[in-house]
Amino acid sequence: MKINVRQFADWCGGSYFGDDKIVTGVVIDSRKVTTGDAFFAFKGERVNGEDYVAKALQNGASCAVVSQTYRGDKKNVIIVKDVLSALQMAAKQYRKQFDLPIIAITGSVGKTSTKDIMAAVLAQKYCVLATEGNYNNEIGLPLMLFKLTEKHQAVVLEMGMNHYGELVTLGEIAEQNIAVITNIGTAHIEFFGSKANIAKAKLEITQSLKKDDYLILNGKDSILSKHKSNTYQTCFTGRQQDAVRAENVSLNLAGTTFDLYCDDKIKKVSLPLYGEHFVDNVLLVVKVARLLDLSLTQIIDGLKDVKLSNMRFQFDKIGDQTFINDAYNASVDSVVSSIAAFCRLPFKRHYAILGDIFECGDYAEAVHREIGEKLNDYQLDGVIFVGDDIKYAAAQYKGTSLTCKKTNALTHMHYQAGDGILVKASRGMALETLIDDYRSTQNG
Repeated sequence: MKINVRQFADWCGGSYFGDDKIVTGVVIDSRKVTTGDAFFAFKGERVNGEDYVAKALQNGASCAVVSQTYRGDKKNVIIVKDVLSALQMAAKQYRKQFDLPIIAITGSVGKTSTKDIMAAVLAQKYCVLATEGNYNNEIGLPLMLFKLTEKHQAVVLEMGMNHYGELVTLGEIAEQNIAVITNIGTAHIEFFGSKANIAKAKLEITQSLKKDDYLILNGKDSILSKHKSNTYQTCFTGRQQDAVRAENVSLNLAGTTFDLYCDDKIKKVSLPLYGEHFVDNVLLVVKVARLLDLSLTQIIDGLKDVKLSNMRFQFDKIGDQTFINDAYNASVDSVVSSIAAFCRLPFKRHYAILGDIFECGDYAEAVHREIGEKLNDYQLDGVIFVGDDIKYAAAQYKGTSLTCKKTNALTHMHYQAGDGILVKASRGMALETLIDDYRSTQNG
């Protein structure tokens, strides 16, 4: 990235006061400033970035982007109406400097896994830039786009949302030419009220698509399968009538195997991920990869190299017990998928530690009761329910269980050799710390 600071100020919609310089990067944390960076001074709840402008410039920032309320020295400063809007406008203009495929992925469950799989597969042919960490929102996505360089040949972006209009904004910035929706579930139902409304919000990812662009949908999803549009090209995966589908899915300790049907060919796939739910994500990736001219051989080779982000059905061996850390986030759909996959693992006994599902609002009781009801379909040797709303799941569950606060959970974690323990809850519960606490007791 090498942009004249005055041009960068125009991109931000601001006024620049200072020397001619070159912007070589973008940061929002003054502690991470390197020479040539543009420092965007956000005002947070606890920290005002404008208090660190002088320090950022002193550490080598080419410029700082501040609001009109800024009262410090204005040399080498870009003054804008709104810092967030400036970041987004600049990212949009920077993205326009590149002509390459940009794939945007959203959905209620499986966004990050699909992003990870997509990046691994496309890397067989292209130099890929993919979303890092949780850089999937109104701030993170622009920051990811600023990492684009001339070496990149494809971009895979995860797009998160919990309100109407967010995917419209992200799409206007990224101008993706391929959009992917994994499924429609109940995540964030507090803000939407129904799965139909969630689908409406997810489909806002299409508003920036043009006639020759593509929307790739999971055809097995009851809501997405009904979608039609003449504005862009729509493709489905997973159903018997779809060109890309899977059959003969089998699980083993090494992962998941299945027969991939693609373009009238059948290939055996060995996926180093455990769970039938991952197969749906893979099919979406296969369709995108074929659109981007990857061969089936390249696709299958890429699937062998897949490594998921942390806390996504991650195996963690502690002594003679195995924890499955799936604690990054949770919804009704993801809990059920995880339990289903977990119960097929060959452990001596199967235990689960389940925590609250957040962002349910007035639906909290119904959502958690649904989880409890669905747990009854699986053979678990015991469940520890951790949190507040999770008590509604416990009330519906008919198996062996107890309910406690997170601070007391460790005292109930007594496992034997050969046991498997699934840990899952919403991100705010941070249940993965229980695994660390348990490890400490075993090492002590």
